[in-house]
Amino acid sequence: DSVILAGTCMGGWQSTGYSTSRPFRWSEAAGFEDLGCLQCDENSNDSAEGVGISADGGTVAGIMRRQAEGAEYQSFRWTATGGIQPLGLLPGDNMNICAAINSNGAVIVGNSYNYPGYFVSQRPFRWTESGGMEELAAQLEGFNIADMSTDGAIVVGTLPNTTMGRWDSTSGLQVLGTGYVRAVSANGAILIGA
Repeated sequence: DSVILAGTCMGGWQSTGYSTSRPFRWSEAAGFEDLGCLQCDENSNDSAEGVGISADGGTVAGIMRRQAEGAEYQSFRWTATGGIQPLGLLPGDNMNICAAINSNGAVIVGNSYNYPGYFVSQRPFRWTESGGMEELAAQLEGFNIADMSTDGAIVVGTLPNTTMGRWDSTSGLQVLGTGYVRAVSANGAILIGA
Protein backbone atom coordinates (compact mmCIF):
# COMPACT_ATOMS: atom_id res chain seq x y z
CA ASP A 1 0.00 0.00 0.00
CA SER A 2 1.20 3.48 -0.77
CA VAL A 3 1.43 6.25 1.80
CA ILE A 4 -1.06 9.12 1.43
CA LEU A 5 -0.98 12.35 3.44
CA ALA A 6 -3.22 15.43 3.54
CA GLY A 7 -2.63 18.94 4.81
CA THR A 8 -2.13 22.52 3.76
CA CYS A 9 0.38 24.18 1.48
CA MET A 10 0.75 27.90 1.06
CA GLY A 11 -0.33 29.15 -2.32
CA GLY A 12 1.92 32.18 -2.21
CA TRP A 13 -0.76 34.69 -3.20
CA GLN A 14 -1.00 37.98 -1.35
CA SER A 15 -4.20 39.96 -0.92
CA THR A 16 -4.57 42.85 1.53
CA GLY A 17 -1.76 41.46 3.62
CA TYR A 18 -3.06 37.88 3.93
CA SER A 19 -1.55 34.73 2.47
CA THR A 20 -3.98 32.27 0.91
CA SER A 21 -3.61 28.60 1.83
CA ARG A 22 -4.85 25.67 -0.20
CA PRO A 23 -5.45 22.05 0.85
CA PHE A 24 -3.32 19.30 -0.63
CA ARG A 25 -3.06 15.53 -0.77
CA TRP A 26 0.29 13.80 -1.19
CA SER A 27 0.94 10.21 -2.20
CA GLU A 28 4.05 8.23 -3.09
CA ALA A 29 2.61 7.54 -6.53
CA ALA A 30 1.38 11.02 -7.51
CA GLY A 31 3.26 13.44 -5.24
CA PHE A 32 1.47 16.70 -4.28
CA GLU A 33 -2.08 17.23 -5.48
CA ASP A 34 -3.78 20.60 -4.99
CA LEU A 35 -7.33 19.86 -3.85
CA GLY A 36 -8.57 23.24 -4.99
CA CYS A 37 -10.59 25.88 -3.22
CA LEU A 38 -14.04 27.30 -3.89
CA GLN A 39 -12.94 30.95 -4.01
CA CYS A 40 -9.19 31.03 -3.35
CA ASP A 41 -7.69 33.58 -5.70
CA GLU A 42 -5.77 36.83 -5.66
CA ASN A 43 -9.02 38.81 -5.30
CA SER A 44 -10.16 37.29 -2.00
CA ASN A 45 -8.90 36.49 1.49
CA ASP A 46 -10.58 33.09 1.31
CA SER A 47 -8.46 30.03 1.95
CA ALA A 48 -8.74 26.34 2.84
CA GLU A 49 -6.79 23.63 4.63
CA GLY A 50 -6.94 19.86 5.05
CA VAL A 51 -7.61 18.58 8.58
CA GLY A 52 -8.11 14.81 8.26
CA ILE A 53 -8.10 11.99 5.71
CA SER A 54 -9.89 8.64 5.34
CA ALA A 55 -7.97 5.38 5.71
CA ASP A 56 -7.73 4.82 1.94
CA GLY A 57 -6.80 8.46 1.25
CA GLY A 58 -9.82 9.00 -0.98
CA THR A 59 -11.72 11.48 1.22
CA VAL A 60 -10.38 14.59 2.96
CA ALA A 61 -12.06 16.75 5.60
CA GLY A 62 -11.02 20.35 5.98
CA ILE A 63 -11.85 23.95 6.76
CA MET A 64 -12.40 26.81 4.36
CA ARG A 65 -12.44 30.46 5.26
CA ARG A 66 -15.21 32.10 3.23
CA GLN A 67 -15.47 35.72 4.35
CA ALA A 68 -17.80 36.80 1.54
CA GLU A 69 -20.60 34.57 2.86
CA GLY A 70 -20.47 36.00 6.39
CA ALA A 71 -18.87 32.93 7.96
CA GLU A 72 -15.32 32.97 9.24
CA TYR A 73 -14.89 29.19 8.79
CA GLN A 74 -16.91 26.37 7.27
CA SER A 75 -16.04 22.68 7.12
CA PHE A 76 -15.81 20.78 3.84
CA ARG A 77 -15.44 17.25 2.50
CA TRP A 78 -13.32 16.56 -0.58
CA THR A 79 -13.43 13.56 -2.90
CA ALA A 80 -11.80 13.09 -6.29
CA THR A 81 -15.18 12.87 -8.01
CA GLY A 82 -17.02 15.61 -6.08
CA GLY A 83 -14.23 18.06 -5.27
CA ILE A 84 -14.73 20.38 -2.28
CA GLN A 85 -18.28 20.26 -0.90
CA PRO A 86 -19.29 22.47 2.08
CA LEU A 87 -20.90 20.47 4.91
CA GLY A 88 -23.47 23.15 5.72
CA LEU A 89 -24.33 24.78 9.03
CA LEU A 90 -26.35 23.92 12.13
CA PRO A 91 -29.53 26.00 12.45
CA GLY A 92 -28.77 29.30 14.19
CA ASP A 93 -25.00 29.03 13.71
CA ASN A 94 -22.86 30.66 11.01
CA MET A 95 -19.52 28.84 11.21
CA ASN A 96 -17.98 25.48 12.09
CA ILE A 97 -14.59 23.83 12.32
CA CYS A 98 -14.21 20.10 11.68
CA ALA A 99 -11.94 18.08 13.96
CA ALA A 100 -11.88 14.53 12.56
CA ILE A 101 -13.02 12.21 9.78
CA ASN A 102 -13.65 8.50 10.26
CA SER A 103 -11.82 5.71 8.42
CA ASN A 104 -14.21 5.34 5.48
CA GLY A 105 -14.80 9.10 5.09
CA ALA A 106 -18.55 8.85 5.78
CA VAL A 107 -18.55 10.67 9.15
CA ILE A 108 -17.04 14.06 10.03
CA VAL A 109 -17.24 15.67 13.47
CA GLY A 110 -16.33 19.10 14.77
CA ASN A 111 -17.55 22.21 16.54
CA SER A 112 -20.20 24.70 15.46
CA TYR A 113 -20.39 28.37 16.50
CA ASN A 114 -22.55 31.45 16.24
CA TYR A 115 -19.85 33.96 15.31
CA PRO A 116 -18.83 36.30 16.92
CA GLY A 117 -20.14 34.54 20.03
CA TYR A 118 -17.48 31.85 19.45
CA PHE A 119 -16.91 29.72 22.53
CA VAL A 120 -20.07 30.90 24.33
CA SER A 121 -22.36 29.14 21.85
CA GLN A 122 -20.16 26.20 20.85
CA ARG A 123 -22.03 23.03 19.87
CA PRO A 124 -20.56 19.74 18.61
CA PHE A 125 -21.71 18.59 15.18
CA ARG A 126 -21.70 15.31 13.32
CA TRP A 127 -22.00 15.15 9.53
CA THR A 128 -22.83 11.89 7.78
CA GLU A 129 -23.32 10.98 4.14
CA SER A 130 -26.81 9.75 4.89
CA GLY A 131 -28.01 12.41 7.35
CA GLY A 132 -26.00 15.54 6.57
CA MET A 133 -25.24 18.11 9.28
CA GLU A 134 -26.74 17.55 12.75
CA GLU A 135 -26.08 18.54 16.33
CA LEU A 136 -24.31 15.64 18.03
CA ALA A 137 -26.35 15.82 21.26
CA ALA A 138 -28.14 18.75 22.85
CA GLN A 139 -26.65 18.03 26.29
CA LEU A 140 -23.11 18.46 24.91
CA GLU A 141 -23.22 22.25 24.37
CA GLY A 142 -19.70 23.59 24.93
CA PHE A 143 -18.10 20.16 24.34
CA ASN A 144 -14.96 20.75 22.24
CA ILE A 145 -14.52 17.72 19.98
CA ALA A 146 -10.94 16.59 19.46
CA ASP A 147 -11.19 13.19 17.73
CA MET A 148 -13.32 10.10 17.12
CA SER A 149 -12.97 6.34 16.70
CA THR A 150 -12.42 4.95 13.21
CA ASP A 151 -16.04 3.79 12.92
CA GLY A 152 -17.31 7.24 13.98
CA ALA A 153 -19.30 5.86 16.95
CA ILE A 154 -17.16 7.29 19.78
CA VAL A 155 -16.31 10.98 20.08
CA VAL A 156 -13.84 12.49 22.56
CA GLY A 157 -13.19 16.05 23.66
CA THR A 158 -13.08 18.57 26.47
CA LEU A 159 -15.91 20.32 28.31
CA PRO A 160 -15.76 24.07 29.11
CA ASN A 161 -14.47 23.45 32.65
CA THR A 162 -11.42 21.54 31.27
CA THR A 163 -13.04 18.20 32.01
CA MET A 164 -12.26 15.39 29.56
CA GLY A 165 -15.18 13.49 28.07
CA ARG A 166 -16.00 10.49 25.91
CA TRP A 167 -19.39 10.20 24.16
CA ASP A 168 -21.29 7.54 22.27
CA SER A 169 -24.99 7.25 21.46
CA THR A 170 -25.51 4.26 23.77
CA SER A 171 -23.76 5.42 26.97
CA GLY A 172 -24.02 9.17 26.44
CA LEU A 173 -21.33 11.37 27.98
CA GLN A 174 -18.72 9.82 30.26
CA VAL A 175 -16.83 12.40 32.33
CA LEU A 176 -13.22 11.26 32.71
CA GLY A 177 -11.42 13.87 34.82
CA THR A 178 -9.59 17.15 34.48
CA GLY A 179 -7.47 17.81 31.39
CA TYR A 180 -7.61 18.22 27.61
CA VAL A 181 -8.20 15.34 25.21
CA ARG A 182 -6.21 15.42 21.95
CA ALA A 183 -6.78 12.03 20.33
CA VAL A 184 -8.37 8.60 20.72
CA SER A 185 -7.32 5.12 19.57
CA ALA A 186 -8.98 3.47 16.57
CA ASN A 187 -11.44 1.51 18.76
CA GLY A 188 -12.16 4.49 21.08
CA ALA A 189 -10.81 2.72 24.17
CA ILE A 190 -7.65 4.78 24.84
CA LEU A 191 -7.40 8.58 24.98
CA ILE A 192 -4.37 10.82 25.10
CA GLY A 193 -4.06 14.44 26.12
CA ALA A 194 -2.65 16.74 28.76
